[in-house]
Amino acid sequence: MPALDGELSSLSSENIGEIAALDERAFGINRQRLLALLSDGASICVLRRGGQTVGYSMKREFGRGHVIGPIVASNDCDAIDLTAVHLRDLAGGFARVDMREQTGLFADFLQQSRLGMSDTVSTMSKGKKFLNRKQNEPWVYFRALDGNSRFHDRAGLDDLAPYRDVVSSALEQRHVGVRKLWREALESIGVDAAGAE
Repeated sequence: MPALDGELSSLSSENIGEIAALDERAFGINRQRLLALLSDGASICVLRRGGQTVGYSMKREFGRGHVIGPIVASNDCDAIDLTAVHLRDLAGGFARVDMREQTGLFADFLQQSRLGMSDTVSTMSKGKKFLNRKQNEPWVYFRALDGNSRFHDRAGLDDLAPYRDVVSSALEQRHVGVRKLWREALESIGVDAAGAE
């Protein structure tokens, strides 16, 4: 792992405003309300350099384990540090990280952590292109990766086969919550989300 450049610390969900401006620079729109919803019950880590917040990550329960994200950082090394802190906390659990890059230090780190790529994600927008990456500027890391990291030692997917119906039911309940969150996020930025399910 690269040497830590800065200081990692936790952030309470009550102080989500501290990362909202950074997130807006990275994503291109103000997502403070969405961040507040995502942070409910989440573990939030921030990276500070020279007294400035330069990156953050969240870890929250999702599906059959935890998802680490969003992750906002200016470079792969910072993204690795912001992800590794959560992976260490997940000993014995399932982890998922969504990111966009298929290559680079961050992608290599996730592969070495036994997080295999299961799918890719796209960002949709209407009228304005999001996520225009600029060197040394904050960036939102995405791509669907999941598995048991090297910090874990858990059974594989085949061991879940007897529980498929229970897992499917739990996922459907989770999807209802995600659809509600999506509607609320759209409405928070002025998009009429009636029937958007």
